[in-house]
Amino acid sequence: YGENFAEGVGELHDVFEAKGSKMFGYTDASAEAGYEHEESKTEREGKFIGLVCDMVNQEELADGRIEAWCAQLKTEGFFAGD
Repeated sequence: YGENFAEGVGELHDVFEAKGSKMFGYTDASAEAGYEHEESKTEREGKFIGLVCDMVNQEELADGRIEAWCAQLKTEGFFAGD
């Protein structure tokens, strides 16, 4: 699962981006951020295209990641309704 981590998210991203959607919420995909994957279609230039949580192997990190991501989305204007 580490060799194709969360790939469905990447496929959805590409469809929405191609339709002209504004993209928000890219997150650090590095080992320093605690991720242990080989590759993923969800990763773009070292960032995940949104929040990716591994609820099987890293459930204990999910709450903190969700809180940080929601704060990030606020600063990016996601909840502004544009």
